[in-house]
Amino acid sequence: MAQKAPPPPDKSGKGPQSQKQPPPSPSKPPPRKPPPRKPTTQRKRPPIQKKGRGKIWAGLIGIIIGIILIIMLRGMSFLPLIGVLVILLSVFLIYKGLTAVDKVLTPVKITRGTRTRTRMVYKPKKTLNKGAILLFVVFIFFALPIFLTLFQFGNIADQPYSVYNTGDGGCAVFRGDIEGMGYRTTAIISSYAELTKYQDDYPLNRTILFVIGPKAIFFPTGMLYLQQLLDAGGVVVFLQDMGTANEGLWFLGVFSLIGWLLFGGTPYLIPKDLPFQDGYLCQGLGGNESATAFTASLTIAGSSYNVGFWTASPIGGAMSGFSSVDSTPVDVWLDLNKNFQKDAEDVTQPGGYTITAVSASGNMILISDPDILTNKLMTEPAYDNRAFASALVNALTGGDPTWTIVFDEAHQVKRGYSASFYFGMVIAVEDFLLFSWFFAPLGPYLAFKLTKKFIPEAEKPEKVKLSKVKREGESLYKKRLNWFKRHHRYEKALALLYRRLRRSLTKILDLKGFDVDEVIDRILSDFPETDEKQLVKAFKTFEEVEKGRRVLYEQEFLKIFLEMRWVSDLASPK
Repeated sequence: MAQKAPPPPDKSGKGPQSQKQPPPSPSKPPPRKPPPRKPTTQRKRPPIQKKGRGKIWAGLIGIIIGIILIIMLRGMSFLPLIGVLVILLSVFLIYKGLTAVDKVLTPVKITRGTRTRTRMVYKPKKTLNKGAILLFVVFIFFALPIFLTLFQFGNIADQPYSVYNTGDGGCAVFRGDIEGMGYRTTAIISSYAELTKYQDDYPLNRTILFVIGPKAIFFPTGMLYLQQLLDAGGVVVFLQDMGTANEGLWFLGVFSLIGWLLFGGTPYLIPKDLPFQDGYLCQGLGGNESATAFTASLTIAGSSYNVGFWTASPIGGAMSGFSSVDSTPVDVWLDLNKNFQKDAEDVTQPGGYTITAVSASGNMILISDPDILTNKLMTEPAYDNRAFASALVNALTGGDPTWTIVFDEAHQVKRGYSASFYFGMVIAVEDFLLFSWFFAPLGPYLAFKLTKKFIPEAEKPEKVKLSKVKREGESLYKKRLNWFKRHHRYEKALALLYRRLRRSLTKILDLKGFDVDEVIDRILSDFPETDEKQLVKAFKTFEEVEKGRRVLYEQEFLKIFLEMRWVSDLASPK
């Protein structure tokens, strides 16, 4: 009997025998979902974090405070310098505030694995360029005197003791009398360096400098030029009651003492002995400012003059290097606290107080009151101020009208909004920096550093990796050439093209090395009808461009490029 074929295996592959199915497993409960999280409310952030606004406001407030200090302390020796320093510090704060880096809220994509989300972060953003602000401030500083001359306010003719002021407090009458005597007059509004820079205008051995009522600070280096004037035989006349003459004389004494220790001679004065003393000279019982008015007899060349004084201060101290010439009447007393009242501490000096003095060399004169030369006292018929002033000039010059009379207008009180104030300040600072033995060598170095820091350098071609060029489907040569053309560096592009032309000519003409004369000879031998002069001129142009000749315009670039194509076509085989 035929055997039956075994039934096909079931899907499990375990043969025909039936297998017991395992009992179904108990169903698992569905997973529990976590409770939804409450959305977190993010704190709203400002779109821009402004960093420098506080510095700007502090700087503006500081400038106002500095101006107030200058106005309040004007004429009080070095104290106005405090206001100037406050203003400079405030300007620096404004500069730092304007150039502070703000932060702007910017969306940034953050990728983690396959998830990408956007997050708002702060990124720095510069508001202004520091170099541009610095150059703008420098431009305003040097151009301000020019702009101020367009407006007629704060003129130098309004300044106290100015020889161009025709009011009661000016000295225009004194200048007019000197010019009427045949003398040439001029004024300094910047620095004493002018005295030595222009020898034809200021012959040092025939120059008299009148320093009338100085109240501005003296630059130490300026006194070096004053010492040169005195050493050459010139004359300096200081007229002051309350001011800064002592500070200038102190610097002059230091320099003359150093010169005396090194080279000998006679020092003008010892620095510790300051000639102009504090306080007002008064006559009578006092009670108001008119008590400072008195008359004194001054002697010039054997003649006496009844000169009127107003708010004079005594000349005293140890009088090192000076000798007394004239004194006040014996009933004149010194108001030490300057309240114009005769108090217990105010004393009278036997024999009077010294009001004029002369140096041992005879070329430095000290007078204790600048008001004796003002228009008000010069035109007062009861006084001999006008005759005394003319006699003083003639005595100092020996009556020689070839002498030059110079008036120092730089150290008088000036209003800050006048053109002369800014012009004199700029020139004085320049003289101090350029003619100082210490700062002058630093000038070229500082100019180089500032130029290098704030003037942008020429943009250089970007260095690109060869792998990046291949991905972009552009050759490195073409990318470099396009960069030069895009930035209008046509001479660089032509130099690149010429170097490629040389390689091509060397290969086509089968040369061992590139030589211009050999290339020209080979081209002319193959094409005798070629214009030799034009070919030589073309190669000369190529060589000049490669050595750095500037090509500024696209038309010139195209012309030279076509000449290169012409040369390449001549050498190429047809």
